[in-house]
Amino acid sequence: MRNLSPCWSFLLVVLVVHVAPIASARDREPQIRSVILPNGPDQVARPLYVAGEVATLLPFEGDVDPTRTKIAGWEGRFEPLGVAGHFVVVVPLYDLAPEDRFPLVVTMMDGRQLPFTVTAAKAHVDHQVDLLWDP
Repeated sequence: MRNLSPCWSFLLVVLVVHVAPIASARDREPQIRSVILPNGPDQVARPLYVAGEVATLLPFEGDVDPTRTKIAGWEGRFEPLGVAGHFVVVVPLYDLAPEDRFPLVVTMMDGRQLPFTVTAAKAHVDHQVDLLWDP
C-alpha cells in the first residue's frame, strides 16, 4: 500500500473541509414558500433560511431600492446583496450555524421597509421566498 505524501495529505484535508459544507447544504430539503406581508405597521422580522453557496431569491411585487437594502454583518460571510428591479438575492459564502442571525432590511422604492432575519435551519433551505402584500 502506498503512503500519502504530505502534499497529497494536505490536499485531501482541504478537499474534505471545503466539500463537506457544500454536501451538507445540498442534503437539506429545498423549499419555495410564500410569505404574506401586512399593509400596516407590522415590523415582525421574518426568517430566511439559507445555506452556504446556495442563492436564496426574494421576488417582491414592487421595485426594491438597492441603495437602502442592507444586511448587517455581511462582510466575509455573504456575497454582496444582489438587488435588481423587484428581486433580492442572498448568497452566504459558507453554511451558517442555526444560532447565527443577520438582520436584513429590504427597502421598497416607495420607502416601506421590510425586516428579515437571515439564519440557517437543519432541515431545509429557502431557494425562493415569494413575498406578497396582504390585500
